Amino acid sequence: MNGVTNTALKQFVFGLQTMVMCLHAHANEQRSGRQCVQTAAIEFWRSKMKRASNSYRLQMIKEVVIRREREACTDPMARYIHQLMDELPTSKLEVELNHRFAGNHFDEQAGGWVSDRWSMK
Repeated sequence: MNGVTNTALKQFVFGLQTMVMCLHAHANEQRSGRQCVQTAAIEFWRSKMKRASNSYRLQMIKEVVIRREREACTDPMARYIHQLMDELPTSKLEVELNHRFAGNHFDEQAGGWVSDRWSMK
């Protein structure tokens, strides 16, 4: 699990549960519109997590631990690589309809690469 020990995961889960309980208690103390939304979000999350399988919960915890490890990394090249891996392309790569390579082109009707010297008769 990328160097994450079982004890570290248990500590992380305990910290996460403590944080959720504190947020829940704080939201119950103040009943402004924003706090009600937070309370509803926490309750929704709790209900979903109760129904979620153990493997799903473990996967979520692993993702959070990995993300925190990435954020704690100080190596600029590693951070740049992680940033590239996390970014989703804004648009799909545009592919040329007529690929050309070293005097050849790709022809879908022919089913593959064809020499540029050949012509249709």
